[in-house]
Formats: sequence, C-alpha cells, structure tokens
Amino acid sequence: RLDLDVWTADLLAILEHERISQSILIGHSLGAQLALQVAARSPSVTRGLVLIEPVFPAALLGGRRLMWRWRALLELATRGLMMANRWGLGRRSFPSRDLRELDRETRRELAASGDTARLAKKYSSLRYILPDLPTANYLQELAATVAPLPPLENISRPVLVMLAAGTSIANQTVLEREIERLPAADVVSVEADHWPLTERPIEVCREVERWLAARRLVG
Repeated sequence: RLDLDVWTADLLAILEHERISQSILIGHSLGAQLALQVAARSPSVTRGLVLIEPVFPAALLGGRRLMWRWRALLELATRGLMMANRWGLGRRSFPSRDLRELDRETRRELAASGDTARLAKKYSSLRYILPDLPTANYLQELAATVAPLPPLENISRPVLVMLAAGTSIANQTVLEREIERLPAADVVSVEADHWPLTERPIEVCREVERWLAARRLVG
C-alpha cells in the first residue's frame, strides 16, 4: 500500500530516528503534497516549507481534473490490481533504473535541444513510466497526487511556493486562490515546465536560499 498516510509516517519516523527536532521540508509535485501533510499533522517538527510545483486538486485542468473527480474509480482499479498481484498475476521483475543517470541524461537532452515541452511529454508518457513500475504502484501515486489537501488555513509555518511559468496543468485563478489560503506564503516563478529541479537547478537553489535568508530560517 502506498499513500500519503504511509509516506507521512515514514518521513516522521526518519526525522525521529535522526533526532531532527525541526526541519525545512522541500518537496516537488507529489513531494509537496507530502510536505503539506507532515506540516499539518506534526507542525512542531516543521520550521518551513518549500513547495515546488505543488498540485492543488481544485485548480487542475483537463485529464488531471477528471482524475480528481473520478479518483474513487482509480482506487477501485488499484484494489483490483493488488488483489490480482496477491494471486500471483502480474509482472515478476522490473529493470533497474539509475535515477542519477536519468537526471544527467535529461539535462544533456535539455542542453542539446532546449525543448522542455517535448521532454515533459516524453517523461510523462505511460510508455516510458510503466515498464519500470508496478501498475498498482503507479495508480496509487496518481490517486495520492489528487488526494484532498489538509486545511491550508492551518499551515502556520512560512511557505515558499515555487511555480513553473511554462506549466499548463492548473487554472491560474483557482491556483492563486488556493495559495492565498496559506497564512504565510511567498510565491516565486521559475522559467521551466514541470521539472524546475532538473531544468533550472541553480536558479531553484538560489531562490530557496534567498527565501530562507529573508525569512531568517537559516543562519
């Protein structure tokens, strides 16, 4: 089973094991959802949040919005697949993938072509994702992406929301309204598609460091 409850418990267990009493959580996309969940459930361990391209379900467009509306069917399909897996039906092995090398490969392609839209389409393709991932796991991750957020009004810690200027998965008006629900949020925009950490790593780091210093969260 994979969902935000499991991942939140895992992350809190890691922080406790490492004796980290307070942390600044930085999450991208689904990782931003996880950071919000941790901050909502255990605010005492959270000093600040950096949400890079967070998914606000109410602001989603197109197929992703349909996925949000029909997430109950997504969960039903996942249960069916997991039951089939328990009966021994399903793939038994998966190729190994080096994520560091994947990141290097992506940056090389970006440097050669500069076509972020094409790369976004490539790396979002099921043809590219599913050979390396159990289908039930993929569906659980999709369901988590559109899972309800905790009450944003209760997130009292400072929050930096970093949005990619090139993305088109969200209604900007609704997105801004959702961000305004966060009591202490700052917003910056980065010239990227949905993967600023790969497309603009230095710029992302500088923006995060600048914000941490301005909010006096480090040093």
